[in-house]
Amino acid sequence: MLSAYRLNAPVTVVVIQEGRHRLLQLPAGSVFQPKAARLDRNRMIEGTCKGDIVLVFSRDLEDCANPITAKPLRILSMNA
Repeated sequence: MLSAYRLNAPVTVVVIQEGRHRLLQLPAGSVFQPKAARLDRNRMIEGTCKGDIVLVFSRDLEDCANPITAKPLRILSMNA
């Protein structure tokens, strides 16, 4: 089981796709799974949400999220 956070309010995050960064608002109810417990120099935590790599401010997790336990996703091969 992995530690994760369920957002109880919308949170603005940085999404990293194809080497580009953009801002996106995650809605309440979204689940964020941190990659590591380390903060970067901007006090942001890298992780995933809905399959995207995102950066979330640690303060937003403290203020707008509740810790939960999440099961890792099982990826099935299309060739199996």
